Amino acid sequence: MTCRQKEERLWLLSVSVKILYCVLVAGVHSVITVSKVSVKAGDSITIPCRYGSEYMDHVKYLCKGSHWKFCSYAVKTNQPRSSGKFSISDDKKQRIFTVTIKDLTNTDTDYWCIVEINGGADDGHFMKINFVSLFFFLSSKHLVV
Repeated sequence: MTCRQKEERLWLLSVSVKILYCVLVAGVHSVITVSKVSVKAGDSITIPCRYGSEYMDHVKYLCKGSHWKFCSYAVKTNQPRSSGKFSISDDKKQRIFTVTIKDLTNTDTDYWCIVEINGGADDGHFMKINFVSLFFFLSSKHLVV
């Protein structure tokens, strides 16, 4: 192996280590929730959103929309609503904020669990809600029996 090849390998290894470090560090600090869930129209759903310890005192919120940049606030921890379609609570000890969406309709498909970052870009995770028919549930139950 030539000296040039050794230098290229070392450079590639150092870049790989830096990328791995960034991925691991980002993973520790990010918001995590389910990516996809299936429900029946009219049902309610409770979604747990986990966050890193550095976000304990930050505002958390649920945002509705497929694109983060254009989503609209549904509910926030600093403006909690416990009646109506949305509710939110924050268990700082377990580092999980929980949002509940009631009376789901086929327009309730795209949501973001987000932590507000003062002076920086907010951190969040996208979740897709799929709707299944009553027939699917009856068929599944029948197959299990």
